[in-house]
Amino acid sequence: MSNVIRVGILGMGNVGRIHHFVASQMDNFEVVCVADPQMDSVPVEHVFDDYRDLLRECSHDLDAVINALPTAFHLGSVEDTVRYGLPMLLEKPMGIDSGEAEQIQNIAEEYCVKVMVGMTGRYHPEFMFAHKFLSEIGEIMHVDERIHFGSANFPQQYVTRELFGHGVGLTNGVHTIDRFLWFTGQPITSMRIDHVGNELLHGDVEDSLRGKVTFRDGVPGWFSLRYSPHTESDYVFEIVGTEGMIRVKGFDNAVLIQGDTVTELYEHNPDMGFDQRHFPGIEAELNTFATFLQGNERTKHVDDCIRAQRVIDVFYKNGPNFSRS
Repeated sequence: MSNVIRVGILGMGNVGRIHHFVASQMDNFEVVCVADPQMDSVPVEHVFDDYRDLLRECSHDLDAVINALPTAFHLGSVEDTVRYGLPMLLEKPMGIDSGEAEQIQNIAEEYCVKVMVGMTGRYHPEFMFAHKFLSEIGEIMHVDERIHFGSANFPQQYVTRELFGHGVGLTNGVHTIDRFLWFTGQPITSMRIDHVGNELLHGDVEDSLRGKVTFRDGVPGWFSLRYSPHTESDYVFEIVGTEGMIRVKGFDNAVLIQGDTVTELYEHNPDMGFDQRHFPGIEAELNTFATFLQGNERTKHVDDCIRAQRVIDVFYKNGPNFSRS
């Protein structure tokens, strides 16, 4: 493989477009082709309506693919891609449940194809700095995350069962549960759901979810996930310890609070728009993917994603049964 990684992008929705924008500005990536049935003009040489046509016609000219298709298409598209021997950066969640995620893991092993799952929440700089300073807060007492994502500008497909399988509990909950596991280093032993509904966007999956998890050592974690009908987003993660706390405002900043002392760990450029603040995390993720392709690991973040999805499965199996069918 040369120093420049030639990639094709499967799916050009919000996430696919961000990957395309960032990769196109990086010296170590070249976007050769993209595929999406509902796509405006994109400045690449090869554009396809169907990702299978992309694989058939361009696979010989690619080093890897970025799979940003809707979740419900992940399993089938991975099965199609591995037959061409192409390594993959697969967007989270891996599948509509942990069973599909495990199938994808098995397929990658069977075909000896490298797969990295895009757990982008680990690469946003505000969370990376927060994790770096975790030892400063002492013994962890509790964690809390609130993701109220302004949805005024994103498509209705995000609350469509046919495309995503589930709603905010899966699409955003994967980040929340993975972050809880990553920061605490403890498995989750129980989950309680206090609220689930679709009162905001009226799709056929849930757009709001609130509940609590308990970790093996008894530490509690609360979460509130919601697609709001507004433009602005409210994205706050807090982890409280015996010696202090860390507060992260997603796509904004991270601070360490110890008594009356507040230490800024990271701050995004305030002149950047909300979408632009996604870019550093995507760039860090893509650079990690580039390193992963050169190394000996077969998978990266696959086990992390499966662990998070197993927790989320408990909600969909035992929590309130929401459906508009």
